[in-house]
Amino acid sequence: MTAAGTITFFAINRLPDDAVSLDIDLQGFGSSRLLEHRRLSHTDPKAANIEGQPDGVAPVDGHGLACDHGRLTGRLDPLTYRFIRIAVDIARI
Repeated sequence: MTAAGTITFFAINRLPDDAVSLDIDLQGFGSSRLLEHRRLSHTDPKAANIEGQPDGVAPVDGHGLACDHGRLTGRLDPLTYRFIRIAVDIARI
């Protein structure tokens, strides 16, 4: 990878019972790699951070995504919000 840039994705699966597939083509950006993947979810979809429980819903390290051969792929669990940062070769942009 030469000059590094980043692409940030926010992916949401609002389905209560089904995982969904994620498949993003990154080939136009040259080489790419996963820099950061955070997941926000809770077993109770109405959960919220409140006084006395300020971390009731907090981001954790994500899992289940891969950045290989110019594609970002994986599955998004039900009722999850994802923050994904990808390093790309900006010389190709």
